[in-house]
Amino acid sequence: MISVPQRLTLNSIDGIIARVRANPESVLSFPSEIELRSILSSAAYIQFLLTWASISQKREIQFTVSKQDHIAFLSRAPETLIPILLARKVSVRTPNSPVPVEFDVTNQRQEGLELFAPTRGIAVQQSLFGPDEPEFCNVPRKGPKVHLLMSDDDFRHQFSHWFYTGSPEARQLRDADDFASLVRNVLNLVNAHSVRKFGQWVDGLSESLGYMLYELIDNTHKWGRHGAEGQLIKSMRGTVFDVKFDYPGNRTRVADIANDIPLIADFIRYHSNLPETRNLGLLEMSVFDGGIGIPARELNRRKQKNASIQQEYEATLGCLRKWGTTSGQPGRGLGLDRVLELTSQRRGFVYLRTGRLILYRDFANQPASTGNGNAPAASGFEIHAMHDGTTHSVEPTAQSLVSGTLFTVVLPFNAATA
Repeated sequence: MISVPQRLTLNSIDGIIARVRANPESVLSFPSEIELRSILSSAAYIQFLLTWASISQKREIQFTVSKQDHIAFLSRAPETLIPILLARKVSVRTPNSPVPVEFDVTNQRQEGLELFAPTRGIAVQQSLFGPDEPEFCNVPRKGPKVHLLMSDDDFRHQFSHWFYTGSPEARQLRDADDFASLVRNVLNLVNAHSVRKFGQWVDGLSESLGYMLYELIDNTHKWGRHGAEGQLIKSMRGTVFDVKFDYPGNRTRVADIANDIPLIADFIRYHSNLPETRNLGLLEMSVFDGGIGIPARELNRRKQKNASIQQEYEATLGCLRKWGTTSGQPGRGLGLDRVLELTSQRRGFVYLRTGRLILYRDFANQPASTGNGNAPAASGFEIHAMHDGTTHSVEPTAQSLVSGTLFTVVLPFNAATA
């Protein structure tokens, strides 16, 4: 049995992935509440679950709850609902029943998908898309955090209307303007439910983030839901918005995140020390999928087998560059390049977990080139350069293999009150 601790960080999630890789048929044991306070951790947790679901045949999980009636609450938080959606067998253990008892979670699955935002309901759905969208499009959210989930056509549970429009038979990806509107309304929703009101920090972010989200979701639509041979695979995809504020009394201060994730510590220090920063805020937008991952797809296209970690790294960087694409077709490959460019302009932070790679780029401390052409400026870095999360250099180290791709953008904002 592999126990999932109540409080998870990026490092502890990677440790669990390694254990699951070594023992894929082990039962996963979950507490009734899971705490993911650090930025980056919620989406990394989902990627861990998708990795487990892709390699385990049994997909058996077990929950420990303090009371029998607490079982109903498992469907009301994404941290416990998502493993229920992915599992084939769910058992529950209570103090009165120390021996786990198999539990039929059909109702929990349905209620979780329909009532993930039980206090908001249709009002949330209408605030995002207007009254014409289907009523089941509630927003899974918890505090200053919003999950927009969907699964592919042959998967049992679907939330396609976040990113698509039209009937299932004639579905089309929403256009970039729709994504900007979606982001703007999600950020307003998060802002309205924050502990304090932080002025108009949403202004100026939604258009850039909308374009980024459009490109990243378009990328998962084209590649993240298909296997190496182009076959449709069962996969969950989606995005997580998370907001952290740094002010006394906040449950999760930005200043404390650096202790959990040293990877982002210099980025936080840079923005905290700017003269104009009064209360630093961080906005995370993570897009994930459960596909085969960027390097696997590109190396398969190149017909490279048993690739080294260096080859995996180079294949991934190639797909981030302008005109780089796993399709090998001309005229494609602008999306991820544009995402990096927009993040660079805002001195943001990028985290990428795919294949055996953990990569990041701190555009605050490692600004992109301001020169022209392919050569970086003397004081800058090429915009597509990504550093290894362990070596903090361009020398990659092999980590536990994960399913799919997790692409995270973190943008700073000044959380001074209006």
